[in-house]
Amino acid sequence: MKQRLIFAAVAAVLLLAAPSPAMAARHVNPVPFSGVSATADSYGDPNAAPACPAGSAWRYFAEGQGTFTHLGVVQYSMTHCTMITEFAFGNPSAGTFGSGHITLTAANGDQLVLSQSGTWHLEMTATGPLSIVDLQWTVVGGTGRFAAAAGSGTGEAVGDIVANTTVGTFTGTISYDASDRRN
Repeated sequence: MKQRLIFAAVAAVLLLAAPSPAMAARHVNPVPFSGVSATADSYGDPNAAPACPAGSAWRYFAEGQGTFTHLGVVQYSMTHCTMITEFAFGNPSAGTFGSGHITLTAANGDQLVLSQSGTWHLEMTATGPLSIVDLQWTVVGGTGRFAAAAGSGTGEAVGDIVANTTVGTFTGTISYDASDRRN
């Protein structure tokens, strides 16, 4: 009888110590991640809540749609603080941005949240100035299958200053548990 109790206790400890299939699924290898966004742009007071760091010229906002691997068609929103580092002929010509977030919301409501920062410069064209953007992003949160997501990558965007529109492309890798449905 005593041997059976010891055996049962050892078996219970081993079962509790072993990772469950659900726990093992969380450790997914990174997979390629890419997407394209098209947004309408607006600009706001860098001192309005949430306030940008000192020296910011404006807060940038972008709202639109995109298509991203692992999410499909998404609602896309972005905000960041913009700093000017160079002037040409008295006008801003280049700078940096940071303190920014991108939220990608899939059709089923799952969200992937990225932090982002980078650089921008203006290029003059026959139709007006374009903002050329290089960015780096890192996964900082999410809901549903992206609740425990991780990853990072880069992006490029071209903003039409006259039309207040931007088209961006993103590449990198992410890890997530496709079966996770936590909110």
